[in-house]
Amino acid sequence: MSLFIMDFDGCLANEDRTDIHPDFIPILNDLRQRGHFVVLATGRRPHAVPKSIPPFFDGVVMANGAAVHSGDQRIYRSLTEKQVMTVAAKLEQLNQNYYVDYPDRTVARYLRGSSEEVLPNRRYDFRRIISLRLALRSLRDTASFLTLATTMRLSVLAWPRFDQEIVLELLPFGVTKFSGVQQCIKLLGIKKSQHIVAIGDGLNDLPSFLSADIAIGVGELDPAVQAVVHWRATTPDELANWLGKYGRETTK
Repeated sequence: MSLFIMDFDGCLANEDRTDIHPDFIPILNDLRQRGHFVVLATGRRPHAVPKSIPPFFDGVVMANGAAVHSGDQRIYRSLTEKQVMTVAAKLEQLNQNYYVDYPDRTVARYLRGSSEEVLPNRRYDFRRIISLRLALRSLRDTASFLTLATTMRLSVLAWPRFDQEIVLELLPFGVTKFSGVQQCIKLLGIKKSQHIVAIGDGLNDLPSFLSADIAIGVGELDPAVQAVVHWRATTPDELANWLGKYGRETTK
């Protein structure tokens, strides 16, 4: 039996990223029929995952590990009120736009360069905030927020964007895609897996890659990711061919 951890965007998604590519649907069904467990692990928030996708998986890890769904079971990791208000105060001091993520929606706080109404702080539902996201241009501000995140015991994902901004995602302490997978394993009652196969294309997949027996990168990879994967599928088609072959050669 193997546990497959699969990313969506850049790996299983169709061209417009609205659903699973048709080539993968029979493969996913075959893997599960052969006794393997298949878990989707994505950075998308729960409300941004199309409803047609979860039925093809034993569990779905979203928001980079802050949200886990398996059947009717739900687990959400939330930021504390102190964490949110401390970060928000710093952002508003800098007049910095940011996003507040809930399981069912994302609320934008526009503080500059927008005609959107600024939402009052006190409208936050602190029990349900799973992440905060922002984009910074200043390296000094980025370093300041990384220091603040460490002080506030937050997990941080950071990556550059094409417009020279650095995107930061602030998550509850210890949250990663793989921590979400571990929660999913408990929900599914998996006691032992002979192999973990992790498939992804980004820095947020590193914890899964480092914990996997087989780590597969897809497409163009960051050097840090390239250094830890065992094999790189240059295209989703190449990945589909490998998965189909693996499924035929392995059973429960």
